[in-house]
Amino acid sequence: MPALFNGIRIVEALNRHGSTGASLAELSSALGITKSHCHAILKTLTHSDWLQFDDRAKTYRLGAGLLASCSSLRASPELKRIRERLAQLVVESGFSCVLTQPQKDRSFIVIDNLSNDNQVLVSYAIGSTLPYDSPAQMRAFLAWRPEAEQKRLLARRKIHKYTRHTITTPERLIAELAATRVRGFSRSVGEHFEGMLAYGLPIFSREGKVAYIFCLAGFVSQIEEYEARVTSAMKRAARDIHDSIMGEPPADFP
Repeated sequence: MPALFNGIRIVEALNRHGSTGASLAELSSALGITKSHCHAILKTLTHSDWLQFDDRAKTYRLGAGLLASCSSLRASPELKRIRERLAQLVVESGFSCVLTQPQKDRSFIVIDNLSNDNQVLVSYAIGSTLPYDSPAQMRAFLAWRPEAEQKRLLARRKIHKYTRHTITTPERLIAELAATRVRGFSRSVGEHFEGMLAYGLPIFSREGKVAYIFCLAGFVSQIEEYEARVTSAMKRAARDIHDSIMGEPPADFP
């Protein structure tokens, strides 16, 4: 079923493009699909509201209909238990939380945002994608893997320098992954956005794979002095979540 397969490839490609979207020519060239076939698939997906077409820019991007078609996923018992515990964490810590799911291309899709009304909201649109080298996300994803695998995965793609603080060299990244594992959480201080601090932890599946990642974030001036309290609360939340979903974290996971 080439049309179905190519439709999936188009959706995945547009997910990587994020809010900027991509044109028919860009998608056709990148995916090796003829323009006529690609155009037919794009029109079908747009008609179903899975895609949106920007008539001015002549680009396509993911539409809200895709989320509606997948709404039962967010209502799954596993995610319900995870969100309930993270909602408690937000109240306990006083800071915003973002829940993401790793993708095959190593990007992270946003599953949920949780915050208190009195907080400065650090959030992303549900269904949007964070890049593979988002510091707190990437480190939480890689830290509990063997060092040889960490080096192999880091060598595959360029690490972008988002700010003057971003760690990009392989040696320093490997050292930071080791530090993440020792302290029990990932830490990004002004590395993705100036003035912002994020802490991250993975959630492991029953098979011992990283199924989700949750990050707490805020302004450095607001959150850093509470690091010990916030990260202790995160570790407790991770343990509770693993108990509730029967996750299997590594033996040295906090």
